[in-house]
Amino acid sequence: MHYQLALQQLTDSALPTGAFAHSLGFETYIERGLVHDEASFGVWLSAFVGQQLTYSDGLALRFLYEGVPVAELDCLLTAQLLPRQLREASTKMGNRLLEIGSEAFPSPELTAYR
Repeated sequence: MHYQLALQQLTDSALPTGAFAHSLGFETYIERGLVHDEASFGVWLSAFVGQQLTYSDGLALRFLYEGVPVAELDCLLTAQLLPRQLREASTKMGNRLLEIGSEAFPSPELTAYR
């Protein structure tokens, strides 16, 4: 039961990783008036999923499926984030998730990865 609760907490959108503090570019689109209503949000979301997620999360899934070691995958995904701010935000969120995950699921692998 402990693992089920921990897994639910790790997948909860309210998990305190700091993700809420990083818009990952969305704020810029709003400030520039590119996203201003439901229709323009739909256009932005479609582009984000079709272009950004495909080459980040989608790429991660492909590499995991192909058996790329996690540490190598981490380096590859960090390198593909070109803006420094995105790399820093991603690193902060990942470190926080690793910290929380290590507490929920203690293991030598997670300890070594930290």
